[in-house]
Amino acid sequence: MQRRTTVNRLGMNMKKNFLSYVICILACFLAGCGSESKETQILEQLPEDFVFSSGAGGWMTYFNLKPDGSFEGQFHDSDMGDVGEGYTNGTVYICNFDGKFSVPKQVDAHIYSMKLEYLNTEGTPGEEYYEDSTRYIYSEAYGFDDADEFLIYLPGCPLEQTSEDFLTWSSIHTGIRKTLPTGYYGIYNVGGKEGFVGMDEDSIWSKKYHFEQGDFKAELHPSYYDESHLMFFSEQGEALMNLCFSWTDEETMEFGAYDSEGSGEYDISLSFSEDAQSVQVTVTGQTGYDFSKWGGEKEGIWEKKMSND
Repeated sequence: MQRRTTVNRLGMNMKKNFLSYVICILACFLAGCGSESKETQILEQLPEDFVFSSGAGGWMTYFNLKPDGSFEGQFHDSDMGDVGEGYTNGTVYICNFDGKFSVPKQVDAHIYSMKLEYLNTEGTPGEEYYEDSTRYIYSEAYGFDDADEFLIYLPGCPLEQTSEDFLTWSSIHTGIRKTLPTGYYGIYNVGGKEGFVGMDEDSIWSKKYHFEQGDFKAELHPSYYDESHLMFFSEQGEALMNLCFSWTDEETMEFGAYDSEGSGEYDISLSFSEDAQSVQVTVTGQTGYDFSKWGGEKEGIWEKKMSND
């Protein structure tokens, strides 16, 4: 009996140890896969196209990003006034390139860090070739200067947590915004202090919303780089009202607005559909403005659904 009890206990211990081992392995596997999946999927969430530009002049660097971190793109800077024999259409500084980023590592809720694994560029900087009466001069890939670490900034990231150098390359109105807009992504070259930006195609910031009643029209223009506008047009196409308001972040959907045409102050409430194709708008006029020409049913109040065409 004693031997059987010992064997039984040994068997039970072996089963417990084996079960603990399996649970441990499974937990580690799931934890590892979950972490890797989350960080890998960040690249899948990003827009395909990113642009580095000052918004002025004829230069721009862009690249197309793949979910595996690989990318290809081009820098070009046009000088149409720099002409000569054989290049009457001007001069273009150009660099075609491809490269790859490492798997991003999470820094916090809105920021990820990744490394540039390699960057290949076409041609030798300074060399020239001619095509279609244009002189092309091979250049470096502007935006990848001193490239090593890159930071990914996700929508909703507080501007105070982003680099000031990144913000100088963005089109964000820092006097209005507190966070990166919905659908707006940044990739910041830490060493070169250069910032690329990308935007989701279905973002509200790329849309204009309309409402029409006969010849009278209303338009909503959301903006993160300036004041947003809700405008009411007459049958002659003139803006009778231009309600201006500042959109600090996407958590705010109720605004105090003023009419740049001088009719007074208003309260605006917005409610967007999940696909951002429409928005329910409520305007309350503190001065009791007559919205009947645009279908308003109560004095001083306008409630309508506006659609993106």
